[in-house]
Amino acid sequence: MQSRAKQGGSSQFSDKTLPLKGRAEPLLPVLVRAMDPSGSSSTFRLAAGVCLIGTSKGAHVRLKDPAVSRQHCELELAPGGVVLTDLESTNGTYYLDQRVDRIVLTAGSSFTVGSATIRLESDVDRTSIEPSARRELGGLLADSLAMRRIFALIERLGGSTVPVLIEGESGVGKDMCARALHATSVAANGPFVSVRCSALGPEALGVELFGDAARPGAVQQAGGGTLFLDHLDALSSALQQQLLELLELGAVPGKDAAGPVPAFRLLASSAPGMTDRLNAGTFSQGLYFRIAVVRFVMPPLRERREDIACLAERFARDFGVELGPEVIEQLRGRAWPGNVRELRGVVQAYAALGVLPAPSRVRGSLIDLALDEAVDLTVPYAAQKDALVDRFARRYLEALMLRAGGNQSVACRLADLDRTYLGKMLAKHGLKE
Repeated sequence: MQSRAKQGGSSQFSDKTLPLKGRAEPLLPVLVRAMDPSGSSSTFRLAAGVCLIGTSKGAHVRLKDPAVSRQHCELELAPGGVVLTDLESTNGTYYLDQRVDRIVLTAGSSFTVGSATIRLESDVDRTSIEPSARRELGGLLADSLAMRRIFALIERLGGSTVPVLIEGESGVGKDMCARALHATSVAANGPFVSVRCSALGPEALGVELFGDAARPGAVQQAGGGTLFLDHLDALSSALQQQLLELLELGAVPGKDAAGPVPAFRLLASSAPGMTDRLNAGTFSQGLYFRIAVVRFVMPPLRERREDIACLAERFARDFGVELGPEVIEQLRGRAWPGNVRELRGVVQAYAALGVLPAPSRVRGSLIDLALDEAVDLTVPYAAQKDALVDRFARRYLEALMLRAGGNQSVACRLADLDRTYLGKMLAKHGLKE
């Protein structure tokens, strides 16, 4: 994010902005997506050189609007974003409803050319990236392919300050991922300021983020470093709008007297399902696209069982104990509905008690675990499905008849089944006396 104070159609950079020190940022490719009022769109991938926008046949993004000049404007990659330059067009290029001549935009931004809206989208997560050779990165530890791919993305972004949205279930390590992104960025020497958006009401959260007369808010405290918004999906509509205005204008809405906000790197996390909130209209699309420039999805622990041993052994060292092979094997067999956070708690309990506590019994997670073990891609789908249904039916009937005390009339009422049909099922599974 760049901090700037608006003066007419130009951008004046404030000397109050804190510089982000470190190595040069990589030039990340972007998708230039043009959308006209009719709903049609065209896309150009800018990975090097320039992208020309206009009505001429040589334009990379060609528009048919008579209000657009033949060579209207051009885009060029730059550290941390894209340089937009108006090529002395007749009707101008507009960003935030203001005519601009030259400005640096970040991926997630959009501007207007004639009646068309041009959106800049990061292309880093569309690139085929080989898994990292590392097992540890910025405090994260993993052996699984899924996590080493995330390590590779973090490495790819090393030195960059583009915003990132980290999605995943509770306890998967979104906070640790944010810290790893901070540690490998040019903001690493600055502060890491974390705000848990779900822990405060809207009014208190607004003060926490933007400050008041008594103290500066998190956006000011994060200057020169990273601001991490945990549970971004908990922001109220009003705070979503205020945050979007801050990202667009570089100043806290309604507090212009305080001056521009120092530059910071923005990271955020959310539970799965942000696209559902976008489709339902309960989360701002403008804010989402400004933050989800790059998007990580942290897999749950049950989908990366290769990581259980290395994580458990690290936690055990932290608590001053050793875990034998039999304990590791027991840990691998659990469902882990609470993910890495639950694993740490279980190892902590083992260090205190000398035995593993009873596993959490979350039915959905246990069913998923059982299905993960049962699925065999060498067996045809229909045959495998029939076998699984038969196993379920037998277990259900055994539990049903035990609950009914062997009385079929009672069992029929409990299961809402016809007596004749129940009799046939019991006979099929060898349970009829």
